[in-house]
Amino acid sequence: MSIHGILPPLHGRGHIWLFDDEWLPPPSVLTRVPDRDLDPFLQAISLSDLSGVRARLGRGVEPPLRNGALWLALAEDDSCVVGALLTAGADPNLRDRDGFTVLMAASRYGALKSARKLLEAGADVNANANFGRTALLFASGNQDMVRLLTDHGAHE
Repeated sequence: MSIHGILPPLHGRGHIWLFDDEWLPPPSVLTRVPDRDLDPFLQAISLSDLSGVRARLGRGVEPPLRNGALWLALAEDDSCVVGALLTAGADPNLRDRDGFTVLMAASRYGALKSARKLLEAGADVNANANFGRTALLFASGNQDMVRLLTDHGAHE
C-alpha cells in the first residue's frame, strides 16, 4: 500500500514525513529564548526587538540600564538597537572598569555597523584603555574596521 492510498487528497498541500530528525538543529538554534529573570528592557534588546526597545525607551529607562544595554547590543552588532540607545542618550564613550570603550568592544566583535553608529554619535576613536589599547588595535585583521577607524582619524 502506498502512502497516497492512506492520505486524502490535499488539493495543493502536502505532508512531510520526518522519519529521522537528526538533521534538525537543537531548538536553541531555531529560536532565541530569553532568560526569564532578565529585565524586560534587556530582554527586548537580547531578542533584537527594536519596537520593544523603542517603546521602553519612550517610557523612560534609567541611564545606568540604558548605558549597560549598549554593551549587549554591540555583542550582536545590532546597529538599529545601538542607534536607538544612542538617540535616547546612551553614552558613545562609555567605559568599563578597565577603561575599555564601547567602540573598542565593537571593534573587537567586528561590529562594523554598530561602530559606524558610535562614531557618528561622537565616540572618541583614539581613546586609550587602562592598558594603552585602542579600538584600532582591536581591529587588526579586520580591514573594513581598520578602514572605518582610520577614516575617522584613528592612529597608532
